[in-house]
Amino acid sequence: MGELKQVTELDRRILDRLVPVAAAPDETGLPAVRDAHWYARQAYADNTYRAYRAGVHDFARWTNMSFPFPATPELIGAYLAARADQYAIATLEQRLHAISFAHRALGEKDPTKDDYVKAVLKGIKRDRATQGAHEQDQAPAFSLADFRAMVDGIGREKLADLRDRAYLMVGLYGAFRQSEMTGLTVEQLAETDQGIAVRMGKVKQDQEGRFKYVKALPYVEGSDYCPVAALKAWLDAAGIDKGPVFRGISRWGKVSARALSHTATNDLIKRRARAALLPNAGEYSGHSLRASFVTIMRDMEVPDALIARQTHHRNLQMMTVYDRVEDAFRQTPVVDLGGWLADASMPGMN
Repeated sequence: MGELKQVTELDRRILDRLVPVAAAPDETGLPAVRDAHWYARQAYADNTYRAYRAGVHDFARWTNMSFPFPATPELIGAYLAARADQYAIATLEQRLHAISFAHRALGEKDPTKDDYVKAVLKGIKRDRATQGAHEQDQAPAFSLADFRAMVDGIGREKLADLRDRAYLMVGLYGAFRQSEMTGLTVEQLAETDQGIAVRMGKVKQDQEGRFKYVKALPYVEGSDYCPVAALKAWLDAAGIDKGPVFRGISRWGKVSARALSHTATNDLIKRRARAALLPNAGEYSGHSLRASFVTIMRDMEVPDALIARQTHHRNLQMMTVYDRVEDAFRQTPVVDLGGWLADASMPGMN
């Protein structure tokens, strides 16, 4: 089994049955009828559906079948092996989630739970570990100097410059996920004496909105690096008073009514990184701003528990994905052990 040039597209009607499309909104922005189909569509975030759709398409392309369901564990194992050198482990796992979702939506037995599929994925992980490969699932982070170089190189006259400057500043200060940035709306913003509070509503770790999450964008008086000033400058210039905050701009300078896509935000960051002559500029992505917030805060010796107040990590163990080699020596008592051994007057030495 291999990658073939000619691939039959999945039947759109069947794919939409797997990943249902929300009912069309009326003039109020709400669906005309909130029926069972509409509520079923709300079970997952839009980005989850996009990921499932991409995963289903990728699996179908590889099999060269218009509709490769139900699939056998052996077929899925072969697919993982074929993609092992192309995708990160996180991407392979995401593809399995998509295949699993498709089978469950069709009422079929989920082959991704088969021991054979689990063994193939585990073998890929062990093989990479044996080869000494260390995967960094998170995007690379900017240093403070890198970030300043990017922002300092952006003008303040053109609409695109105002938008990009606001995007970078809000993204870093808010430690937003990329999906949170593309989904950010004016209705979420609440101005206070200290800055702008961003009401998050549903977030990745709380899809049902059981908890109240708020991010802080502080005023930084007299500074060129004030996220509130940058955000207001963009919204005022673009005439945006409702709906998506960060939007596309046509070549004629017309602001779109639609939010920037993930691809557009990735391109925005890469473009500004290249303009600042940053090394490896092409490796940065929309998640780099969130990763940068954590990295910068850790460099300033801020405890993870305080960092999590802005990132909204409910499990601090999850923050280890941002660990770098030098983090092994930060906030650990082992660095004091040598001094204790050398000091015979320390308690317990007699």
